Amino acid sequence: MTRNEWTGVWEVLGCEWTFPILRHLENDGLHFNELKRQLEDAPPSTVSLRLQQLEEEDLIIRTVERTSPKLVRYELTDRGNELRRILAELATV
Repeated sequence: MTRNEWTGVWEVLGCEWTFPILRHLENDGLHFNELKRQLEDAPPSTVSLRLQQLEEEDLIIRTVERTSPKLVRYELTDRGNELRRILAELATV
């Protein structure tokens, strides 16, 4: 990825609740309410905004499932997994 492709990513990484959201989506996708339960203190509006920002940066994918009621599932994209690997490497330095 080029430097410009990472600009928006760095901005969203500086926002509150971004890292916890990415960490919870790390192993498997989650529905919004599952994610919200795991982020007990996070306001739902903030979680929703962060998910939207992460989707705009192609770090997560939002999938509407064909269920009744409709459920929305969030998962890391390839780019999101690449970022996760980079952050894991930085954590070992």
